[in-house]
Amino acid sequence: MTQPLQDSNGLILLVEDDSDQVLFIRRSFGKLRISNPLHVVTNGQDAILYMADPAHPPPALVLLDLIVPRIRGFRVLEWMRSRPELKEIPVAVVTSSIEPMDRRRADELGVVAYVCKPVFPEGLRELIDSVPWLTAPQRP
Repeated sequence: MTQPLQDSNGLILLVEDDSDQVLFIRRSFGKLRISNPLHVVTNGQDAILYMADPAHPPPALVLLDLIVPRIRGFRVLEWMRSRPELKEIPVAVVTSSIEPMDRRRADELGVVAYVCKPVFPEGLRELIDSVPWLTAPQRP
């Protein structure tokens, strides 16, 4: 498993095509007082384009849905792991897939967490707790 970057104020890249999930995650970050900036892309191709652009700082964490349009999440994750400048970025999978094969593959690719949708507050708390450097001054 890769080691998370120790960037408590780093950008979080959310790769999610479901606008309801995006809204829920934004609200939950607010409730949990996560102050890291959140950048959202709605498909795998845009995730790769964002991370490949040297004008963008690399994300400190990627929250990745496996089932997104254009380029699927596993291909994004494989691409990240093949790039020396990106391979150590922690990735947390947030997906509707409950397939054991998907979980094993994600683990093989070094994800820091695997959370199944719908993401309930408890699941999001588990995810946040798995990445302890996220800025969360007071967790309720």
